Amino acid sequence: MKKKETLSAKIDAVIQSYQADRPIPKYHPDSHELDDWSLYGPKNADIANLVEHLAYHFEMQLVDIEHIIEMALRAKIAELKVDTERTD
Repeated sequence: MKKKETLSAKIDAVIQSYQADRPIPKYHPDSHELDDWSLYGPKNADIANLVEHLAYHFEMQLVDIEHIIEMALRAKIAELKVDTERTD
């Protein structure tokens, strides 16, 4: 009996196949900001406000909020990959 693939596993598979297909660009116009992202966080204060709202008003743990953000970003990457494949 086959195990059902989770949405997370499916998205990971799409991302891995996308990464294997395309080289990472060497230049990006936001490269400086991207380098600082993990240290200083987003510049958009609304993101921090939304995170705080989820944490304080709904008593969510930060690890769960980060999981929501991660899954949203992975889903967007998978969506863009599918759109890119349609136009290739």
